[in-house]
Amino acid sequence: MQHRSSALAAVACSLVLLVAVVPRASAQQFTGTIQGIVQDATAAVIPGADVSVINVGTNEVRHVTTDRDGAYVAPQLKPGVYRVIVERTGFRTTTVDEIKIDVQQIRAVDVRLDIGWTAETVSVSATVQSVLARNAEPRGHPRPRFVPLHQRRTQRDERSDD
Repeated sequence: MQHRSSALAAVACSLVLLVAVVPRASAQQFTGTIQGIVQDATAAVIPGADVSVINVGTNEVRHVTTDRDGAYVAPQLKPGVYRVIVERTGFRTTTVDEIKIDVQQIRAVDVRLDIGWTAETVSVSATVQSVLARNAEPRGHPRPRFVPLHQRRTQRDERSDD
């Protein structure tokens, strides 16, 4: 009898643990977030700016507006590469490209708007571009010329000529 009650207790404990774990597993998020603060050149916050968060791969657009503190949040974004475009009347439109979002990542993308016409746009890249050397030849120096091995003269050859 005691063996049976301990087996029932083990099953009951297992069920309680299972019920406690299942809701947490389903609550796990498979998305990320882009958030930030929009300011002007003097570091004053800009409330009411329109922020468009665009998934570059799917062209899905999420529109949010900065709050009175100049902050914005675009939650529940699918993993991918995003572009953020910030617009406000009286300021140049600013674009931030190549923002990579992974699962459960919160990425801060603060944006500075400069005063200007709304038709003017400022683009910023969120990644570092690699530098490619197109011509590694030093200027002012001739490029070494290829001489086949059988045509090369060595110091020993020059001494034997004497």
